[in-house]
Amino acid sequence: MKFFVFALVAFLPLRAGDFIFSAHFSSTNHVITFQDFLLSPSMQEKSQDDGSYLCTINKKKPKNQNEYKYLLKHKEELYECFLAQKVKVYGNSSTELLRSKTQTQYFVTPVRFRAEFDEHQCKIYLLK
Repeated sequence: MKFFVFALVAFLPLRAGDFIFSAHFSSTNHVITFQDFLLSPSMQEKSQDDGSYLCTINKKKPKNQNEYKYLLKHKEELYECFLAQKVKVYGNSSTELLRSKTQTQYFVTPVRFRAEFDEHQCKIYLLK
């Protein structure tokens, strides 16, 4: 019986939390001039929605680090996860006396997700 309880606990995620992620990048002449990642805990109670699996961050979370700080540390991996979701791109180019200027803005609209942590990785689930 003790082995069964241990095995059950070993395969369950250690923690799960709901968060909201968005990002904004601007570039001028194909050089990034501004970038902003926004991450916040969800203000709503935990969603009953299990969500759809989106990606995995294969980095171990230190025991003394909370979920929010772990996700902030790996914000580039989060950005790559959500890049295929709701992204808006605005572009503008102008030419003046044989000089051209290209400006592009990328927006990842706010996305609600759940992060489930186990011993060696973090799984990201997209919530509705």
